[in-house]
Amino acid sequence: MAAYVVVLDFEISDQEALDEIRASHAEIMEANGGTYLASGHSVKSFGQHTGPVQVTVVQYDSMEALDAAASRADTTALRERRSTVSRSSTFIVDGV
Repeated sequence: MAAYVVVLDFEISDQEALDEIRASHAEIMEANGGTYLASGHSVKSFGQHTGPVQVTVVQYDSMEALDAAASRADTTALRERRSTVSRSSTFIVDGV
């Protein structure tokens, strides 16, 4: 069963640094079978609440593949660096 990572960025303090982090993460993601389904700044909210300024959705073939990518030391380092340039929430979802 597919698994998804959904990242919601609510504030970005350094877009250039975030873009560098995303480029590095893309190499790791692709090496572990991940595929970008959506990634962009054009986000609309249908509710009363302000939505994120950027959304990224990545699909993996399985939760095991996602776990393999997420548990790498270089992925952990990128997540820590990301937290210094953006305020975000990350969710993992079992899919169809």
